[in-house]
Amino acid sequence: MKVAKSIITVYQQPWEFRNWDSREEWFVERVEGISYKSSLTGEAAAEQAFHLTNAPESCLEEDEKILLEELNFKGRSLSVGDVVRVEPIVRTSLPEYYLCKSMSWEKFGGDVISLLKYL
Repeated sequence: MKVAKSIITVYQQPWEFRNWDSREEWFVERVEGISYKSSLTGEAAAEQAFHLTNAPESCLEEDEKILLEELNFKGRSLSVGDVVRVEPIVRTSLPEYYLCKSMSWEKFGGDVISLLKYL
């Protein structure tokens, strides 16, 4: 059995957000999506959130299918401009924030208080 190390929360840009030039900016409005516990931390946890919301069911492990069913996930897939918060369950450090870029992840390295009003 895997031990949960993090709480993962996905923040997505509203579906009607069409300003493609600013999709990869940190400071644009987002709404909270799914939130779940994970045994992963850091960028690996962000990648897991991407996989859970994007992979076809045939590519998901049985425990991933069960998790999505428990979450009653019917939302849209994680995409460019969405943010994943990785918060340690044991509060030994601050949460980390990852922005989904077109080809990778960008870790937020600025003032978290400034970011929070957009999440």
